[in-house]
Amino acid sequence: MKTDPNKTQGLTQEEHPTELACGTEFMIPNPRSEFLVRYTVERPLGVGGQALCYLARRDDGIPAVLKIPRLQGVDPYSFVVEEKIAGQLAHENVIPFLGSTRDSNNEPVLAFARAFENPLFLLNRP
Repeated sequence: MKTDPNKTQGLTQEEHPTELACGTEFMIPNPRSEFLVRYTVERPLGVGGQALCYLARRDDGIPAVLKIPRLQGVDPYSFVVEEKIAGQLAHENVIPFLGSTRDSNNEPVLAFARAFENPLFLLNRP
């Protein structure tokens, strides 16, 4: 049976969309220290089957990606597993996990280092 990518547990994205407004701030604990780091959302980056990704900046200006579930009220088990595994990985070929928190709706927010931007997108900017 084929699964509809727009439905999760009977909820459609139109009924319960998850969105972050530009300027939204999160205080996310660094998993390797006890320090809280402020992340400010700048713009959406993309959408996948389970998540939305946003470009954010830390207080020190370093870019990061914030990943949130695509639908409100659905806490995908994959987010729990991804958080646990990503927090344990440290390799030059794996994008570093920067921490996690919950938003005001108790939805998970995962922070990752920002990989380089696609050079083709850069060429198309005015």
